[in-house]
Amino acid sequence: MAARMEVIPKTEYSLDGRASSTQVIVLRERIPMVDVVSAVLELRFHGHSGFTNTANAKVKVYPQSESREDLGTFFVGATSLVDVPATGIVQGTVAPALFTGTLGTPIPSMVRVVLEFAQGTTATGAQKLTISADLVGRPA
Repeated sequence: MAARMEVIPKTEYSLDGRASSTQVIVLRERIPMVDVVSAVLELRFHGHSGFTNTANAKVKVYPQSESREDLGTFFVGATSLVDVPATGIVQGTVAPALFTGTLGTPIPSMVRVVLEFAQGTTATGAQKLTISADLVGRPA
């Protein structure tokens, strides 16, 4: 039977609109995945406001690990296991919407989930994004 792990409940994020900038917000980290052989990220898009035509938001899942010899230090992979949605949430994305993505394998012992917001060349004021997310894993 699959296990559902809440990443974040419905949450509104205020994002910076500076031109040519990227914000990375850690949504949750150290999510245990030890007995998971496959997993899907479910991203619910509740809405946005103020997005310009060069704004793009994605939720990414990265492999993460910790070492018994160096407690308190978290090691995070440089390549995401999945980007959801693959093309990003942009100005014309209509809410409500559900986006899913399958994590690449092998599944690591734990993962970190982040929101990555990229503001292109068009500067603007604050922008808002409301999302919620879960990981659904299939145990071994």
